[in-house]
Amino acid sequence: MSLDFLKNPTVKTMVEQRYNDQQLNRTMEYLKGYKGSNVFKDWQRDIPFDITPENREAYWDIYNNLSPLGVEDTENAFIKSVQLDLDNAPTPAEKLFVLRDGQSIWSNNVSNHFKEQTDILGGYITADSLNKGQIQYEQDFSGRVNSTYGKGPKLDAMMSEANHIKDGIEIEKYGMWDNALIHNGRLSTRDVDGNITVGANAGLDLDEKDLPAWDEQLEVSRIAYNTLKKVIPPALKMARYEFLESKREADTAMLASAEKGELSKENIIPAVSNMLMYKDSDTAEVVRKGAKGVFKHSLPQEVHKLGGKFIAGVMNAAFKRGHDI
Repeated sequence: MSLDFLKNPTVKTMVEQRYNDQQLNRTMEYLKGYKGSNVFKDWQRDIPFDITPENREAYWDIYNNLSPLGVEDTENAFIKSVQLDLDNAPTPAEKLFVLRDGQSIWSNNVSNHFKEQTDILGGYITADSLNKGQIQYEQDFSGRVNSTYGKGPKLDAMMSEANHIKDGIEIEKYGMWDNALIHNGRLSTRDVDGNITVGANAGLDLDEKDLPAWDEQLEVSRIAYNTLKKVIPPALKMARYEFLESKREADTAMLASAEKGELSKENIIPAVSNMLMYKDSDTAEVVRKGAKGVFKHSLPQEVHKLGGKFIAGVMNAAFKRGHDI
């Protein structure tokens, strides 16, 4: 058979000019001196070949030309064998392994034949990996959030739910959660010098080059919001419940002090007003206790004046609460 294909520029360049591949050199010498009857079979037996990305085109050029089937039929037969391997691969990932491994050693024609399958499987595996990665990230973030909000200081009951969520989003978005803490009721971050910054301002001092990519910020913000939206409301509800309980105890104690005359005249009306703000309080009883304190501070000539001021203050507080006195 003719060995003119060895003069092909692809082979010549690969062998003589660019790679000086010893395997190709041996093949050329072997073929030039071959005297047998089945060069295709004997060449594969006598010249072990390690196909690399650099020599693969030259190898398959030789392989296809030496095959007794001819170039086109040999290539088609190889494609069928690859397809059989793919059909036997039990999972999409294993099919992709076959294709990815082959791309580095197959000819361009074969690789191009399977390009669409490779792209489809690659997209599927990538999407699946991203989905699993996202689930893992969500679980990790959820654990960090629950750990932070589930212990330690309570949230600021006066802050809105939206602002508390924003604190968490900003800290996570800029990768600062490892240094996060609840300070004065707000999720904040502490830098290496001990300076504390509330979460909403966490990224203000960062250089633009240090900021995460915009699409990453959007995705992190989305995940963080969904997680924080589950955790912040009950934490804030508890903080507000405790705040109201504590305030009620303090207001009750303050009224008791007013009744005993332990408060100044100026503080008696606020003490009464605070208790009147509770819809379940006994208006008459609260007023009685406040009046008792006023009279303990009043000289006979001041009773009318202080009593009038006291009544005006009580009426104002009752009006705000919705009582009609």
